[in-house]
Amino acid sequence: MTLFNKMTLFTLIAVAAMAVTAMAADEANADDWDTSLAVGANLNKGNTDNVGINAALTTERDTDDMAYRFGIEANYGETTVTAADGSEDTQKNTQNAKAYANVKRKLGVPYIYSDNSVLHDEIAGIDYRVTIGAGGGAYAMDTDKDKLGLEAGLAYIVEEFESGDNDDGLYLRLAARHDHIFSETAKCWASVEYLPSLDDFSVYMVNAEIGTETVLNSTLSLRVVAQDRYDSDPPAGLDQNDLALIAALVYKP
Repeated sequence: MTLFNKMTLFTLIAVAAMAVTAMAADEANADDWDTSLAVGANLNKGNTDNVGINAALTTERDTDDMAYRFGIEANYGETTVTAADGSEDTQKNTQNAKAYANVKRKLGVPYIYSDNSVLHDEIAGIDYRVTIGAGGGAYAMDTDKDKLGLEAGLAYIVEEFESGDNDDGLYLRLAARHDHIFSETAKCWASVEYLPSLDDFSVYMVNAEIGTETVLNSTLSLRVVAQDRYDSDPPAGLDQNDLALIAALVYKP
């Protein structure tokens, strides 16, 4: 996939995500949405060894009937790539970019969800990975300070790799997310997603994240996040695991 096609793909995804957000926002006051822009630095280990710049735009809303989470994030930096023969190559590039949309329709304690994303990861050899998922879940905890959601469903994943190979298939999706509010100025969260292929359970992906955010003043917060992506069957010559540690300043209007 050419750079032009990559940029076009992510522009379309970004526009689509923002359009869905805008349509949902028509039904609510702007104050009902928690929107933030985070800019910071990230340290990556795995297929890359680098320090780069991270930016993320997210917006969320949680009501009695619906929950929305939309976001776009990207990393850029100087990367040292280790090839299969042990040689190293330093290059400046966009490591990865992702757009996602998660919508829940609450039915009391249980809910149904739609979880969709598009990922581009140059270092992991992925031109694009499109995930379209749906299923059901339930809140094991749902209080003012704690929210724990457990989900099970299916995900259809389409991938194209820089090698020219492509793949698609149906995956089982098992996921959990816990949000905890310590106080008016501090919160944390943790999430994990397990995606085994229905054709071969030895082929699977795991996505995990843990983070914390502390309020500095009325508009700025400090966010620290660790993200881990594991692919049991990566493109030839690449590691199975990629870990990123991100520290960012968060602006909330």
